[in-house]
Amino acid sequence: MNYLQIRKEIERNIGELEVNYPIAYSLAFDFLKRQISRKNIGDFNKVSHPLLSNYSSFRSFKRPRFLTNLFKYLTWPRSEINKKEKILISFSLVFRFPYLYKRLLENYNIITLVTKSNLHQLSNVNRNYTLRADTLFYSQDQNKLINDFHEILFEAICNDKKINWEQYSHLLTSLEETLTKKVHKLSEWIKTSNISQYISAYSDRFEEILLCHAFKKLNLVSKEICHGVNAHSLKYSDNVVPENADILYVWSQQYYDNTIEFTDTSRLKVCGYPKYDEKQISHFQKKYSRKKLITFFSQSTYDIGATTSPEINDEFIAEERRFREALIEKLKILKEKHGYYIRFRYHPGETSANGVDRVSEKSLISKLGFETSTGSLEQDIFESEVCIGVNTSCLYEANILGCHVFQLDFKYCPSVHFKNIPLVSEKDIHKIILTSTSPPKILYKQLLNINSLVKDCISSF
Repeated sequence: MNYLQIRKEIERNIGELEVNYPIAYSLAFDFLKRQISRKNIGDFNKVSHPLLSNYSSFRSFKRPRFLTNLFKYLTWPRSEINKKEKILISFSLVFRFPYLYKRLLENYNIITLVTKSNLHQLSNVNRNYTLRADTLFYSQDQNKLINDFHEILFEAICNDKKINWEQYSHLLTSLEETLTKKVHKLSEWIKTSNISQYISAYSDRFEEILLCHAFKKLNLVSKEICHGVNAHSLKYSDNVVPENADILYVWSQQYYDNTIEFTDTSRLKVCGYPKYDEKQISHFQKKYSRKKLITFFSQSTYDIGATTSPEINDEFIAEERRFREALIEKLKILKEKHGYYIRFRYHPGETSANGVDRVSEKSLISKLGFETSTGSLEQDIFESEVCIGVNTSCLYEANILGCHVFQLDFKYCPSVHFKNIPLVSEKDIHKIILTSTSPPKILYKQLLNINSLVKDCISSF
């Protein structure tokens, strides 16, 4: 089921809530989007809860890591409020784009949100730029209301029935009033702190939803930088669209074009590649030297088949196995006859828990003398002459950063691919690689301009 189909199903369940219960609607939209996607792939036992990470920690209060994080949280200094204009940064941006975050810290007055649930991910954040934010977002009465709300939504999706919202009007009113008070509290803090804008890597998590509503209340801009670039159009994919943020910044014109079916394209902007700038690229070039290396960006089966392709069944699994075995045979030729090193970079989601079994494959490639990546993505890219893969934004990144890049044509992957990156059958990949002799160039013009991003304001769209 693609994004447009999921959105249609969501509107069938909660469309009537948007006008009178806008904040509750935003939470329900996110919840239903995740649950409908899970239902499509048969993973529907676990209820996704926006507050779960915040409160689940207390169930393990005897664990040393929790006690350490709790002490750090309680002693973490609050940001001082001053008159200098500030930019609020979500912890998701710190996590997804650490180098961009570092550049923002160096050039602008930044506040970063810290909560008990994300503190362990922010250990390297400058404490002078942080805010302990739990009290702005969470409360026990609110938690109970959201739990009740989600149980209704979950049951409706399980039983595939439309909800009669009139019978839950008291719950909806109480929930919306509680969330509205939180948004008001947030907006007052934003105004008092002289914060001019909000930049995030997501806009559909609980804290981010409330922040986006608070910025709208003040007529200030909230910005989301897409965490990747996707070759799929919306009719094939579950692409990110700006559901809550005012603007979604995408990496390339192709992504913008692929998302054209989204009804409000005025909220989409092309920003360029956001991860590294020229200084950082120069650093990686000095740190890592090019080798006669081919890196295969592997991915979990669900990345190809969960929402964009036919059901993951025995036929799909058998075809993927055949595809990968044929690829390994061609890479073996390149290693044994032409002196290439071969490296496989596996996706973190490639585990048996996610329906992917790569154990036997890892054993095979080890016997063939292939490497399994243990380093960073930038190490793999800057050490490789050639990068290959099916449908992963790593290909786009490798192309930007100066590698020979090829997309592998897999029958279950939709027929929409990255422009300007050659599409090659796994049967012919060894022949194509041997003809790639001209040195590729780093595409500096496609890097993000950080000053343009920050100066872009709400009046421009």
